[in-house]
Amino acid sequence: MGPPPLASNASSSRSTRDPDASAPEDLDCGDEAANWFNEALGATNLRLHRVVRKPSRNGNVLVTSDASLEELERRSRLDQMARQLQPNIILTGCAAHAEDEWSVIEFRQGDAAAELAPLQPVARGKGATDPMRTLSSYRSGRKLCELPTRHRAHYACHKGDVFFGQCGRSRVLSGHPRLRVKDTVKVYFDDYHQ
Repeated sequence: MGPPPLASNASSSRSTRDPDASAPEDLDCGDEAANWFNEALGATNLRLHRVVRKPSRNGNVLVTSDASLEELERRSRLDQMARQLQPNIILTGCAAHAEDEWSVIEFRQGDAAAELAPLQPVARGKGATDPMRTLSSYRSGRKLCELPTRHRAHYACHKGDVFFGQCGRSRVLSGHPRLRVKDTVKVYFDDYHQ
């Protein structure tokens, strides 16, 4: 049996609330590829999909912590969560999911400074596959809206979604700062900072 026939005109089944989001696009590879896939696996109802990642066009940055990634790895018994979830910035030195309470992250290099704000929770899906299934057991809007968190109302409106990390828009305050590995950042826990 040769490789699956992939349709060049694959149809998109991506659904997202933000058309500028950098979420992956899910492309169905067509009936011929699905038939090949089902025959190869002895199944009857499988579809072959190709995931295409698009670069972010809106300047948003996904922030999480190494502790959050480690907690997910511990609960799911999977590894390489950073590779799977692809956060832009991974911070160390904080508790798992501490980023849920941050409103702004600021970093400076001499006279240059930038910030990520406002930080908002990131919906990662509906919990159909691991690690999403594991995240849904403790990071769903349904679970998080019961906690005393700054995003409680948001979670309550999105109970079926699964959340991991925070999304912020980068803004240069002065100069040309570059965030590098092992740089120190300052986090703010309210909506006002100086």
